[in-house]
Amino acid sequence: MTAHDEPIRELLDRVRSRWRRLVALRAVVRAALAAAASLAVVLFASSWATRAPLALAGLGLFGVALTLASVVWGLWPARGVPSDARLARFIEERVPALDDRLVSAVHLAASGEVDQLPALAAPMLADARRAASSVAPTSIVPTEGLRRAAFQAAAATLLLVVVVFSARNTARQSLDALSLALFPSRIVLDVTPGNARVQAGRSVTIDARLAGNRAPVVAHLHRADGTAGDTWRSEEMRTGGGRFTSALEPVGVTFRYRVTAGSVSSPTFTITVVKAPRVATIDVEYTYPKALGLAPRIEEDGGDIYAPEGTSVRVRVHPDRPAASGRLAFGAGPAVDLVAESDGRLVGSLQVVEDNSYRVSLADAEGLSSRGDTEYFVRTLEDRPPEVHVTKPARDRRVTRLEEVEIEAEAHDDFG
Repeated sequence: MTAHDEPIRELLDRVRSRWRRLVALRAVVRAALAAAASLAVVLFASSWATRAPLALAGLGLFGVALTLASVVWGLWPARGVPSDARLARFIEERVPALDDRLVSAVHLAASGEVDQLPALAAPMLADARRAASSVAPTSIVPTEGLRRAAFQAAAATLLLVVVVFSARNTARQSLDALSLALFPSRIVLDVTPGNARVQAGRSVTIDARLAGNRAPVVAHLHRADGTAGDTWRSEEMRTGGGRFTSALEPVGVTFRYRVTAGSVSSPTFTITVVKAPRVATIDVEYTYPKALGLAPRIEEDGGDIYAPEGTSVRVRVHPDRPAASGRLAFGAGPAVDLVAESDGRLVGSLQVVEDNSYRVSLADAEGLSSRGDTEYFVRTLEDRPPEVHVTKPARDRRVTRLEEVEIEAEAHDDFG
C-alpha cells in the first residue's frame, strides 16, 4: 500500500500487533499448562521408582522430552504472522458494516492494478480509507480480552513454577541417578567410621553416603567375622536424608565390612574389637601413725582397706593388660590419680580419714578405658584405750605396814 492508504495500513498494523499479543498470551497459557501437566505426571510416576535409580533416570529423561514437547506444542500457534488479507477478513468479521470494502481494498493493492484501473480503484480506496478511519483497533481486539489473557498467562506460568519447584528434589535425584548409571567410577561412597578400634560390648553405628549424589539407591552392609573369613553376611541399611545407616548390637569379635550402594562399592574396612585394661590384683601397703607403734604392713591381692584413722595407704594396682593411666574414684571426695611404674603397676596414695568406697578405672595408651566395675571399701577402725589386768596379787590380802607387796599387771592394746 502507498502513503495515500495510511489509515488502512495503520489499522492493519495496530490490529496485527494486538492480535499477535493475544495469540502469544494464549500460547503461553497452553504451553505452561501442558508443561505443568507433563511434569505432574512424571512426578507422580517417580513416586513408584524410589528404589530403582535406572527407572528414575529414565523417567527424568522422558520428563524432559515430554516437557519440551509440551512447550513447543503450546507455543507453535504463535509462530505465524497474519497477512494483510487475513487481517482484513478478521476485521470485517467483527465489523460487518465494512461490507467487504477493506478486503477489496487490500486485494486491489496486493494485485498491483491500482494504476491500471484508476477510475475504479481511486473511489474504492477512498471509500475504504474512510471506513478504516472509523474503526478502532480496540473494538477488533478488546483491551479486556488482552487483560484477561495476560492474567491467564500469569496464572498458568505461576502454576508451572509451583510444579517445577515441587519437582526440584525429584529432578535432582533423577540427574544423580543418571550420573550414577553412566559414570559409577566417578561416584565416591563415604563410609564412617572406616577402620576403627572398638571396645568389646560397645555398639557400633556405620554411616555411608554417596558424595555429591542423592540417587535413590538401596545400600547393603556386608560383614565377615575375623580378619580372613570368607563367609559374608548382608543386610539392608536404613535410608534417610541421603544417608545410609546400620546400628550394630554390642560387638564382641573383630569383623570386616564393606558397603555397596547400587553399582558403587566401598573399600573393605576392619572393626577391631579390643578390651580395655582391667584390675587383675590390688596390693595395699599400710603405714600406721607413729603413736600406734606399728610396723608397716603389705596386704597382697586385696583391695578393701581396713585401718585406723590417720593411716597412710599406698595402693598398687596390677592390670591384666598394659595400662597408661588410671584413677581411684571415691564415693565421697576427690579422685586420686594413679601413676604408672616401670614394672607395669599403677600406684596411688591416700589417707584413711573416714569410711568410704572406691572404684579403679584404667585406660590404655590409646584412651580405651574401663569404668571400674568392682567397688572396694575403706573402713576406719576405732583405736580403743588399752586394757589393764592385775595378775598379782590374784586375790585380796591383808598385810602389815612394813610388809612389801609385789604387784604384777598386764596391759593390752588393740594396736601395738
